[in-house]
Amino acid sequence: MNEKIRGKAAKIAAALEIICSIVFGVIVHGSKLIPLRYEIVIGAVLILVLIAVIYFTIFGKNKILYWIFMVLSVLVSVALIVGGIGILQAKSTMKEITKVMEDTTEVSVYVYDADQAQAISDAAQYTFGILKSLDTENTQKALKEIEENLGASVETVAYPGVAELADAMIDNSVQAIILNESYLDMIAELSNLQTADTEAEEGKAVHDYAAFVKSLRKISGYSVVKENGPQADDTSFYDNGTFIMYISGIDTYGSTSKRSRSDVNILAVVNTNTKKILLVSTPRDYYVPLSISNGVKDKLTHAGIYGIKCSQDTLGMLYGIDVDYYFRVNFSGFQKIIDALGGITVDSDYTFDVGSFHYVKGDNSLNGEQALVFARERHAFATGDRQRGEDQMKVIKAVFNKATSSAVLANYTDLLDSLEGTFETSMSYNTLAKLVRQQLDQGTGWDIETYSVNGSGQSSYTYSTSNTKVYVMIPDQSTVDAAKEKIQAVLDGE
Repeated sequence: MNEKIRGKAAKIAAALEIICSIVFGVIVHGSKLIPLRYEIVIGAVLILVLIAVIYFTIFGKNKILYWIFMVLSVLVSVALIVGGIGILQAKSTMKEITKVMEDTTEVSVYVYDADQAQAISDAAQYTFGILKSLDTENTQKALKEIEENLGASVETVAYPGVAELADAMIDNSVQAIILNESYLDMIAELSNLQTADTEAEEGKAVHDYAAFVKSLRKISGYSVVKENGPQADDTSFYDNGTFIMYISGIDTYGSTSKRSRSDVNILAVVNTNTKKILLVSTPRDYYVPLSISNGVKDKLTHAGIYGIKCSQDTLGMLYGIDVDYYFRVNFSGFQKIIDALGGITVDSDYTFDVGSFHYVKGDNSLNGEQALVFARERHAFATGDRQRGEDQMKVIKAVFNKATSSAVLANYTDLLDSLEGTFETSMSYNTLAKLVRQQLDQGTGWDIETYSVNGSGQSSYTYSTSNTKVYVMIPDQSTVDAAKEKIQAVLDGE
């Protein structure tokens, strides 16, 4: 290759490197994910490399150095292209996570499995049972769609609660029911939570509701979607470095937007200045007024049926605080997050078995499926749901420690890309980016404390089950007050 051709090739390589460097810089700065001091270091290194490439390829006479720096220039340009694409993908994933979120309610028409109806048109002459005052907005939207599809009105009978609705179908008073899918598990639970004595005292028939739910078949389904927009950038977080996030684990697979009972109800109280996090676990059966129930008490887990904001606001009412954000994940997302992290190590308080899974007292190396089983188990423990709450916080702590480790942070763009669609949060992109940037900049560990509130079990009426008593946990107010004090201490930087 003669001098003239070598010179042109060198100029093209240098020009390409300059373009790639400028575009990469714009992408990095625009993402708001990289600390400024890192941007300065990266920029300085790129400038030095570019100067060396220009000197040894365009002006230099040594052929060996010419080829070395030509190859280096090409490699740098390729690295900048790949790196820029990776950051854009990470930004896109974070934008997806923090976009306007949806709560999806699935309302379905159910008949008995042995029923001849295979589609809603086959059941046009049936009498449909519906709930009288619960979830009426979604039920009416589904009814409207049913009647539009059939081109005719349908006969309905409204019942005050889920038990009465189930009883009506069991007694053949209706041939089908129109019901929010989330209520099916609530109906099935009635078999376990009620006693024959209690039913007999109230003059009610005793039914096997779990068997009833298993005997149903869906012939039609309707999705009712409600948007939950992300909250605006929280200026108080930028001022004092504190916020409270509600962590919700819903008992479903598939889409995280589907409304369902929330089996994980944990508040993460964060102070980024003191690097302190307090995790407060509230049992799923806690007997509290819901934010939408006008003071009527219900099990905390049922709040999830009415949307993520209902659960978030209900916990805010319980502890007398404003909960800034939510983070929602379901079973499949939970497993994928842990597998993407390469597994976690969890310290178990007990040795126990769940099916084919074995856990030992002390450290356990768990993949996503093993961690999910660990976090869901309660029957193996004398304290039941309270120990489950403790174990859920252990898993969250292990995930957080792994996610903020230097090894994971070095490849967080790849991690974020692999986790798209596994969870959602109401935190804005700018706030989330600030947290990522701050952790990359400081790289220090966090002090994580856990606390669980307590209570005692009894049978009571609830907002969601109306005239039927179910098992609930009456809050121990002293533990709730202790949680309030701990929350305030973290917010105050103590």
